[in-house]
Amino acid sequence: KKLQGRLWSMKKKLEESEVENEQISDRLAQLETLRTALESDIVSLQSTNAELKSENAQLALDLQLSEEEVSDLTLELQEMSIKNQRLASRLFEVAPAGFVANNFAVTAHKKNEKLTARAKQAEEIAVSFELNDVPEEYQTEEEIYLVVTKFDGNPIQELDTHEFTVKSAMPIDIAAVDVAQTKLSNRQSVEMSIPAERDLESGMYNVMVYADHGFLGSTTFQLQ
Repeated sequence: KKLQGRLWSMKKKLEESEVENEQISDRLAQLETLRTALESDIVSLQSTNAELKSENAQLALDLQLSEEEVSDLTLELQEMSIKNQRLASRLFEVAPAGFVANNFAVTAHKKNEKLTARAKQAEEIAVSFELNDVPEEYQTEEEIYLVVTKFDGNPIQELDTHEFTVKSAMPIDIAAVDVAQTKLSNRQSVEMSIPAERDLESGMYNVMVYADHGFLGSTTFQLQ
């Protein structure tokens, strides 16, 4: 009986050992699957990191280029501003009207009269300014001319203009977008407009104002 009991016990332990071996084999198989998945994830992560590094490098390069482009554009605008100031100074020298336009205000309007800063939405651009301290000899009927150009001084093809000659000591031929017949007094505000039914480009623009006999002043405005 003791021998049978030992045999039964050994058989039981053998069965339990086989079950444990199967469980261990299953666990080893699961670990192998996890190891393979983990290796795949590591490879994918390394690939993603490499792409991110490449994108970061490209972004840094793009940012550097953008900063250089902004710097170049700023320098270009500064140079054109200096040229415009020199032009205005030169016009005051060769064609002084005897009084000046100042306190300019430029506003762009949509069809519904609401204000806008966008070039594609602008239907009309209102320009107002003041003429103060007008000498008595100029307090008569006079035509005021509104001229608009691109910031670099080139004409704007989208605008309809009319040719006039300013009768200053050195006559100046101009292309006006608007003309105002004005009875000048010592002080007055003048309102004029730039029709913009055809889409204008975004950018900076020059506004110059002339009287029959000379240059009055200038300003700039921007459309986005």
